[in-house]
Amino acid sequence: MSERNFSSLPYYEVLAQQAEAHIAEHGLKDFDKKDVFAGLSISELSQLVEHMAQTANLEEAYALMALPTQDGKSTYYDRLFGPQHKIAYEGFRKVLARTEIAGSKRAAVAMDVGAGTGENTITLMRLAQKVIAADLSKPMLEVAKHKTDAVNVKAKFPTEVEYRVADVFKLEVEPASVDFIIDNGFLTYLSPMEIHLYWQKVSEWLKPKGRYYTFDKAQPKVGFFDTTLRAQLAGLSVELLLQLSHQMGQFSYPPRYEAAEEYGFAGWKLHRLQEKPFKAGVVQWTKN
Repeated sequence: MSERNFSSLPYYEVLAQQAEAHIAEHGLKDFDKKDVFAGLSISELSQLVEHMAQTANLEEAYALMALPTQDGKSTYYDRLFGPQHKIAYEGFRKVLARTEIAGSKRAAVAMDVGAGTGENTITLMRLAQKVIAADLSKPMLEVAKHKTDAVNVKAKFPTEVEYRVADVFKLEVEPASVDFIIDNGFLTYLSPMEIHLYWQKVSEWLKPKGRYYTFDKAQPKVGFFDTTLRAQLAGLSVELLLQLSHQMGQFSYPPRYEAAEEYGFAGWKLHRLQEKPFKAGVVQWTKN
């Protein structure tokens, strides 16, 4: 594995030393002060941070994040990203409940790009007869399959879920075959040129009158990682993942959507959808 530079993470060594001192003094006991990461021990998070620091690419990093936590209640990805992603998941659910039809009259095909562990895929299952869940990480999609299979067992209208482990630029989807597409933060992993190419793919995949949903702006930073040492270690593992994206030259912010015509959306109808208290709005484009 290649060595990574943590000069942009000034608290890396400090937190590691604090964690080591805490374990030496308290063993596996944790602080009394509660945070949203309760159930994850200092030693467990320290090991995760150490392993994350040794990953050489995003696939390795996401494979680690897809592992179950020691208490077996979830994956590291869901436990660490969940509190902040919950804002996005709830926002997408509310927006899609207004704009798409559930039940027997739902759309034929929907697509979740960057599906991860499947939280948004589950939302799409209520709104489409078939969902294509695409992600670069096979371990993440295996977690998603476990979740969606459990949902289908209880569903009044079961959904076919097709899992695609692939780079989005190598993803083979029949042209004009998808009713609507969502991505949750996926654009932040692409360069401006890659966003251009990806949006061309979106335009190609969607049916006439098809809809594409993405964020209007990045999610606001929330202080989930600022309380206990445990929370700071959780935040550091997330930061290591983001820094790996930066080092690969991928992590960026999407271009202004007002300039979207330059990226393949000329003539499309654009709607900004805001659901309070959802603080990161969703953009919906409708294909001609």
